[in-house]
Amino acid sequence: MHCKLEEVSTVVRKLSFVVPQERVNTYFDRASQRVNQKVRVKGYRPGKAPKALVERFYGSEVQQSAVEKLVADFVSEALRQNSIRPISKPKVNAEKPLVVNEDFAFTAEVEIMPEVVLNKWEDLEIVLPVRSEIDDLAIAEELERLRTRAATFEAIEERQVVEAGDYVDFVFEEKCEDHDHSDHDHKPQKRFIQLGTKLFYPEKPEYEQALIGATVGQPVEVGAMKMTVEIIKRCLKPELDDEFAKDLSEEFETLDDLKADVREKLIENRATQLANDRQESAIHALIEQNPVEVPESLVLEQAQHMAANNLARFPKEMALQMWKMYGASLIESAKPHAARLLKANLIIDEIAKTQGLERDEKNANEYFEKIVNLVLERARLS
Repeated sequence: MHCKLEEVSTVVRKLSFVVPQERVNTYFDRASQRVNQKVRVKGYRPGKAPKALVERFYGSEVQQSAVEKLVADFVSEALRQNSIRPISKPKVNAEKPLVVNEDFAFTAEVEIMPEVVLNKWEDLEIVLPVRSEIDDLAIAEELERLRTRAATFEAIEERQVVEAGDYVDFVFEEKCEDHDHSDHDHKPQKRFIQLGTKLFYPEKPEYEQALIGATVGQPVEVGAMKMTVEIIKRCLKPELDDEFAKDLSEEFETLDDLKADVREKLIENRATQLANDRQESAIHALIEQNPVEVPESLVLEQAQHMAANNLARFPKEMALQMWKMYGASLIESAKPHAARLLKANLIIDEIAKTQGLERDEKNANEYFEKIVNLVLERARLS
């Protein structure tokens, strides 16, 4: 079998084939026999119909069966001969269809795991980001977030035109092209947002912007999106006093008790953030010093997993609707982080080998942190 092997990248191999017509005809004959066994031709028992009739009535099925079997056989044999271990299904391309009595040319691209070369992982210069100390301003900001979380809302009766910063209840319905029909729920949906937060359709901010200046009860249409504001509301935050503290928890008697608790939690969070900063800085330095390419299929798989996890905290029905609306955008946004994580894991595994350690899948996080801490111990921090 003649096969040309091309290294497209460190993680992609391209196989090019030219199958002589004799082999093509053999695959057509075998495909015709397989189809003959499965179909019914009037006047003949299964498998006994003349080849000409089978190909006349079921020619497309014969052709499809032949090309699938031929490609599978040739690609499988080429991978074996070249000791290639693919991690994804081959991407097959042929300029012309498979035809009897003609040579058949096609290519197949497969992804493989990269070979990681450790250039440097010890004595790295790692720059740690600086985080501000916990001061009165940080405490005040956290208290304001608590007030907002405890807020109530009332309708604004004296105004019917929406302004920037308003909280609004609105319904929306997105029309789709026929080929997109299955991706959306076409029933009107309800949302409650504060205008300006860019939480409604982040990839199309013009939708949210169109609500500013809208009149209650009058539809606004932007492209395929139709929106109608039902109620404009104002946010009523509780007073920052002892009663507010008591309402938050029985643990607090006074506002000072709440402030002390907020300070303690912010200090704990800062310690966690600093630890995360150290890890992220180490990963950044490792990737900078040890470049590695990751297969696109793995990046996509990891990005899908990350995007789905981002919606796991929502109720199932809400998460499903958000996935239909934002899924593609969430996956695309997650790809850079996914690629970075995959690169880090590949490098971490290679460092572990130098230390005689094996990946522990049951305690993957501990394994990862152990190697990163080893890098930090042997690094120059600044």
